[in-house]
Amino acid sequence: MNLIKYFNISRCRNKEHAQFHDLVKADIDKEDMTKLGIAKVYPAYTSALAEEHKAIEVEQGSRYTSAIEEADKYRDELYRAFTDDVKSKQKWFDEAVREAAKRIKRIIKQAGYVPSSTYADETEAVSSLTNQLKTNYAADLALCTETELVDKLDEANVDFENRFGSRTDEAAIRTSGDVRKARLATNKAYENLMTAINGLALSGDETVYAALIGKINALVDYYKNMLALRKGRADAPDIPPPPEK
Repeated sequence: MNLIKYFNISRCRNKEHAQFHDLVKADIDKEDMTKLGIAKVYPAYTSALAEEHKAIEVEQGSRYTSAIEEADKYRDELYRAFTDDVKSKQKWFDEAVREAAKRIKRIIKQAGYVPSSTYADETEAVSSLTNQLKTNYAADLALCTETELVDKLDEANVDFENRFGSRTDEAAIRTSGDVRKARLATNKAYENLMTAINGLALSGDETVYAALIGKINALVDYYKNMLALRKGRADAPDIPPPPEK
């Protein structure tokens, strides 16, 4: 039988992210909640999505938002360039470089996938990572020619922290506009909901869930295709609205 497919929605832009969840919610709202048996887990999802919309509204109302998003995007790009380069150096022709890259990779792995964190957590994680590398692994960075890139990542992180601090000062008396944090909460609630639906479909009457699962999978396929298209085109525009059902 069909189950709801996994979807890494973190690559969606803010409006697309909220739009995907809005469409999932709309499909679920058309179903008989009593038959679905998700009354205990569904409210957490709708509540998290509502908070995400509030956070997006606050972000859009801040004059610092655009600069913050660009600074965060640049920081993420440097982080990925660094980790990708270290990964490639693990296959270098020089054994000394390979071993140095492996040591650096272990430190990167300890930090986890930093770009998926909240703004504040990412800032702290990047600061800790760059400080540890420059303090304890300077020789390895030099051997792998990564010193300049780590310095640039550190500078970008400080720049982001300064910009985010300015936005925080401006919005001190307003609702928090940390969209990334809100997105993570929505994603967690979505994962719990989809796990519940899949479990119920497996253990109960699959015909009750077949139509809903098909609709959600159609949305997942649509957004996956659009993200794949964007990945292949650096200048790809925002994802257009999905076709009407």
